[in-house]
Amino acid sequence: MPDYSQGDIVLVPFPFTNLEGSKVRPAIIVSNHHLNSNSNDVILVQCTTSENIRNNFLFKVHNSDVTIPFIAPRTYQNVVCHKIAVIEKNLIHKTISRVKPHVLELLLDKVKKFVQYIP
Repeated sequence: MPDYSQGDIVLVPFPFTNLEGSKVRPAIIVSNHHLNSNSNDVILVQCTTSENIRNNFLFKVHNSDVTIPFIAPRTYQNVVCHKIAVIEKNLIHKTISRVKPHVLELLLDKVKKFVQYIP
């Protein structure tokens, strides 16, 4: 099984939130090295080109933010920071790119805001 790293952009069957199916789409691995190397699972956030999501949930990843640019005409992907899933590695179709380290740090900060305890 291939090694996957935090920040990899992969194609996976991302589950619908009602669990009545899935759709193959890009997703970014947000789980850390310890989980990725010691588990059969990875934790992902969903990517989409849709603009029909509340803006405060989105994080734009542009062509300049990744190692292999997205296919034109779309020059960015919206990361839906509250759409988080745990997927078995054997369900990953392939790795398509990787988020650059400084962008990954900003993305992880945004994802953390949706799971962080606030009294």
